[in-house]
Amino acid sequence: MIYEDERAEPAEPLWFVLHLGDFIYEIVWYPEDRPQGMYDRRLRDIVRYKSGEKISDFHIPTTRDDYRAVYRAYLHDPNLQDARARWPFVAMRDNHEFSWLGWQSLQVRSASLSRFSSRPALAQRRASAVGATRHRRRSRPRDLSARNMALTVLGMNRGR
Repeated sequence: MIYEDERAEPAEPLWFVLHLGDFIYEIVWYPEDRPQGMYDRRLRDIVRYKSGEKISDFHIPTTRDDYRAVYRAYLHDPNLQDARARWPFVAMRDNHEFSWLGWQSLQVRSASLSRFSSRPALAQRRASAVGATRHRRRSRPRDLSARNMALTVLGMNRGR
């Protein structure tokens, strides 16, 4: 994205990033639980959930601290850090922000997974996920001057 923007015509810069869901995937496979990897790729150990639940061979977050941990892991990516420093991100949430079994406000229910899909559990997980999203909205501005910050808020500064 940055590469393309730097080579774009001066009259055609990117002004912001519209991110339409799946900012994170809350389902995590730990390398020891899936030694064969995923889709012919080796799994990297980027996050561990302190209180998460294990289902089959993957783990899901259950508390605000777990959701914060996965956001921190994603936000450590240097390419994402550079993009967030360059442009404002307008992000839309979807199911992966809080529920691996959900779609909008609906939750898949099954007898074998009832402890993960009850209404109280879903409401608690959604509240934890929403509380953790505050971490992803912060970005590191390159220029902390009052003028630059005002231009950024007004949409007149493209970070160039």
